[in-house]
Amino acid sequence: MIAKTNRSVTYSRWLTNIVDTHRFQSWNKESTDADEREEEELNDSWAELDDAEKQRLWGLSADLYTLRDQEKWVDSDWPPMSEEELRSAQAEAFQAEEWDKLLEYLRRPPRFRLQATVDYMRGRAWQEMGHPDVALLFFDNAVRLDPSNPGYAEVALECLKAIRDWPEILRRFEAYMLDSTTPPRLLFRAADALRSYANQSGERRYYQDGVRAVDEGFARLQRSGGPEMSATHVASAYATKSLCLEHLGETQASLQVVNEAVAKFPHDTLLLIVRGLVKQQLGGADALVDFRNAVTEGSDIALPYIEVARDAVQAGRNQEAIDLSRKGLAIARRSTDKSRLLELLAISSSRLDVSADSVRQVFESAAELDPLSEQIRANSEMFERFLASHETQEPNWQLAQTPPRIAISHLQPAA
Repeated sequence: MIAKTNRSVTYSRWLTNIVDTHRFQSWNKESTDADEREEEELNDSWAELDDAEKQRLWGLSADLYTLRDQEKWVDSDWPPMSEEELRSAQAEAFQAEEWDKLLEYLRRPPRFRLQATVDYMRGRAWQEMGHPDVALLFFDNAVRLDPSNPGYAEVALECLKAIRDWPEILRRFEAYMLDSTTPPRLLFRAADALRSYANQSGERRYYQDGVRAVDEGFARLQRSGGPEMSATHVASAYATKSLCLEHLGETQASLQVVNEAVAKFPHDTLLLIVRGLVKQQLGGADALVDFRNAVTEGSDIALPYIEVARDAVQAGRNQEAIDLSRKGLAIARRSTDKSRLLELLAISSSRLDVSADSVRQVFESAAELDPLSEQIRANSEMFERFLASHETQEPNWQLAQTPPRIAISHLQPAA
């Protein structure tokens, strides 16, 4: 385990060194004694890497030369492939998520794709491998080569958001606002990045900037008279604006925005969830209707499953609660969401013909995912006391509402 950890550190150091060398063109600067000692130490560690890591780093170094409109070959012994064969191999590697293979196939001749497309695909590979900082270099180069494609700039923003380079996000946002040619969808994506920054920093002005970006995007969309934008982009923009307004304390205005959006996109699950959360903030009794509709529409966000499952537990619809909890667990990404679903699954299972050991294990799994939850701890202890007492009256379970503020902060509107 220690050897694997050391190799991971070595790999990260090599990756950073290669990226920084190309980013700052540091091969042109005069090395200090400290630089030479560090370089020698790094070279000595090369043997610690396995062959796959070495090949990936060699390939990255070669690929980065293309950012300067140059190319460095790393292998001259490739067997010849026709364009048709290479297209098929690249597609198969992408679909199978075999990113190293994809990167290798993108280097092979014959050249039949535009360089901007190649850089975008390289960025996708590095993004999927968990290196948004590396992916950003290729996405930005794709933007340089083909500025007319807003998709390249959008994924670059996602990388900036992932590495939390908020100053650069702010710089790009201001540039987009000043540039009359910036397409609305890029403004919408910038608004979502600003909302993430506001969530992280607590600064109200970034929620206000998010609203500004959405409003400007809609204004440009209305003025353009061009082809209609995809429903996904427009619906996401409405969601971003509504969430920003909610955080600014303008809950009624937030509800008005999302009501307008749901009227246009009645089957959009994100908008239904946002409206349900805003209604919760306002104490609306019909928030559950929106959550239930989001579940019916097949939402890929766990929150509505939690809300509807909680209602089912409270109403004694135990099999429904079990089914909803399992569906939610299949898509939940956050540990706290998984823990709440497991807790609801344990409570509803305890009322049916499920062994005590099975229920106990579910409670334990919930507690492991959220060890600071007093509610899970209390419900688990009540279950144990109930078993020990042999009483027929079930525990008075704690089923507090999901804090809307927390739920709102973690929604991700951007497609």
